[in-house]
Amino acid sequence: MPKDLNIALSNDKILDKVAAALDSKTRRRILNMVTNEPCSISDISEKLNMPLSTLSAHIKLLEEAFLVSVSVNISTRGREKLVARGVNNVNINLIPPVKAMGKTYVFRIPLGSYTDCAVQTSCGLADENGIVINDDNPSAFYAPERLSAQILWFSAGYVEYRVPNYMLKGKTLDSVLITCEICSECPNYNVEWKSDITFWLNGAEVCTYESPGDMGGRHGILTPPNWSHLASQFGFLKNVLVNGEGAYLDHYRASGVTIQKLNLQESDYIRLKIGVKPDARHPGGVNLFGAKFGDFPQGLDLKLHCFD
Repeated sequence: MPKDLNIALSNDKILDKVAAALDSKTRRRILNMVTNEPCSISDISEKLNMPLSTLSAHIKLLEEAFLVSVSVNISTRGREKLVARGVNNVNINLIPPVKAMGKTYVFRIPLGSYTDCAVQTSCGLADENGIVINDDNPSAFYAPERLSAQILWFSAGYVEYRVPNYMLKGKTLDSVLITCEICSECPNYNVEWKSDITFWLNGAEVCTYESPGDMGGRHGILTPPNWSHLASQFGFLKNVLVNGEGAYLDHYRASGVTIQKLNLQESDYIRLKIGVKPDARHPGGVNLFGAKFGDFPQGLDLKLHCFD
């Protein structure tokens, strides 16, 4: 569901993309066409009397600015691309936020260090040397060797991690940031295999990311050369931020869950859970990438920002 796009005046990269996307009467007409409901690219091309090759360039600029989203729909007409409105509003914050003095604690969480899990096949773990124990065996997720994992995957279920919070004693927690490379999971790979991947903190549902597919077709930049080209190769770097105003997935407001509602300082640890809900619209599994797999040189990171 489209959300608001909030941009700080200092965010030149996103501002430039949005400005470039809107600096065209044609692209503004496209936005008007998809305001109320998605349109196929072929219908837009016909209404604008524009070749598909030219139209695709316009759509790409709008998509890069998060103003539209593109998906593949299979209908009686065959496979067609649908263009939908990406956001409700674009808000530019002209007044920079006041920076409070504080400290950030960073946890680089090993993928295999989860404290609880419930996974279903297809599933498995691997490090840079290959499969850990064996794949498609949920029992392998409980083996001590799991701690070396640089990638893990499951078609249904979840993994849950615990992070200490002793450093927050006597302080005010300002925000939590979760960063990870992630995508859907299916046998081999399928770039159109959607999955609704949910993030929880201390049992509270924070947000859900709709992954567009289980990504393959090329080798991940960091994926070991001995990894099968038929398997998942890379994901998407996602940022989940929770602060005093709500929860944000990348640049979008995702829910009204605030840092105050999570009670992250009440126990001796913080629980981070990643998985797919049984009633998800797209129950397409999870691939979670470590620093030695995928396209990004990092694993599962959690940052806590607080001040006295």
